[in-house]
Amino acid sequence: MAEKKEPSYPMVANEESGSGTEKTKELSKKKRMKCIAFIVAFTIFQTGVILAFVLVVMRFKSPKFRGTFVGMVTVDKARARARSTRKFDAIVLLKTDRVADSFEQLGRDISSGKLPLTSSSKLEGKIHLMKLIKKKKSAQMNCTMNVDIQTRTLQDIVCK
Repeated sequence: MAEKKEPSYPMVANEESGSGTEKTKELSKKKRMKCIAFIVAFTIFQTGVILAFVLVVMRFKSPKFRGTFVGMVTVDKARARARSTRKFDAIVLLKTDRVADSFEQLGRDISSGKLPLTSSSKLEGKIHLMKLIKKKKSAQMNCTMNVDIQTRTLQDIVCK
């Protein structure tokens, strides 16, 4: 009995299957390159955003009577969260013994009813950005004002 033989076809390289794997390899390579390009672009973008934030946002720019230091207040250590304001009162005792050189001018100012003062303050602290960047910064403020002696109020306050 004769066994049935499967017809033997000439073994020719299957062009579709060979080129199909090459196409899938090429497509996967393109996808990988595209993914890497997106990751690099995102990283550059994030770096730019962080640099802009650091350079733009984190930039910041004692009572005296006619140039003579007459008092000082120290603020205790505290924490202020982002987008918040912390208010505190500071009481300054003015030391008039230090203005002996300009005692004559002090007498004229008191008799006029207005005492001119210059105040400068400096607040130092550490800024934390996204728990990654920690930077020491300070803010300064200089003010000039007149103290109305009769009403015990501040007038003409100008701060820079």
